Amino acid sequence: MDVHSFITQENMEKILEKEFTPHFYRHIIRTLSQKARKYTYNSQQTPLENIKNLASIYADLNPSNDKTNIGYYLYNNIYYDDTQKDSEIITTIIHELSHHLYSEFFTQWLKHVFHKKESTTIDSFVAVMLNNSIENRVADEYLAYRIQSYYTPRQHHNYIAFIQLLTQLNIDVEKSKIYFIYAQSIADDIIRVLDEKITDNLKEDINKQFDKDKLPTYNQELHFDYEEERFTLKEKVEITKEMIIFIFDYYLNGDGNIDEIKKIEKEFDKQ
Repeated sequence: MDVHSFITQENMEKILEKEFTPHFYRHIIRTLSQKARKYTYNSQQTPLENIKNLASIYADLNPSNDKTNIGYYLYNNIYYDDTQKDSEIITTIIHELSHHLYSEFFTQWLKHVFHKKESTTIDSFVAVMLNNSIENRVADEYLAYRIQSYYTPRQHHNYIAFIQLLTQLNIDVEKSKIYFIYAQSIADDIIRVLDEKITDNLKEDINKQFDKDKLPTYNQELHFDYEEERFTLKEKVEITKEMIIFIFDYYLNGDGNIDEIKKIEKEFDKQ
């Protein structure tokens, strides 16, 4: 299945007809948790080594040649600047791993719909989908910042880049609140998965690493009026399906250029 045989009216009807159930959502969570069980905390290793071992269960980790970017996630690969201090790399890996785990909620359901264990076409569609609209992009980033902040010391929280993104994309945080609440809700589920393995011992090791590295402190906090709101399980699955349908329709019947997905698909196939 390539992208041209994927973006069809017949497949749109399959997506519309297939119910995304709370049961399958919980199945995705269980699958992510089962993968995490392959990792075991090692007190003889550094916190960075432990975080790398955990993250590598889900995605490939690679030092980046792009030293102008401290890290990024692309084609199921996490890239990081290995010249940074350990605590900075830990933050980067957790942030980028969060992007990967978020994408799994969409890819796993689509693979379920089309009975595919693996599909670079579906991976490519989701990669484009999460960057296609400004709201999707911001929700993805917001989720990653929430998760990285959960595992790093409060005094080192730095939201400057995220605030700049909101300004750059001219995001109205009130009008876009559904995306932020959705991101908060999914972030909580991902944190519950990671908390099974990023235990108090590893969290303490991470805090000590930050102290050792003597990074600058920012003491920044990010607050929205609705930050305590969460969607129910039923609402989460409904919104997830709606997001997929919206982007699928954009490429099938709207102004979307399928070649955008094809370009990403070629890169996935190289991996």
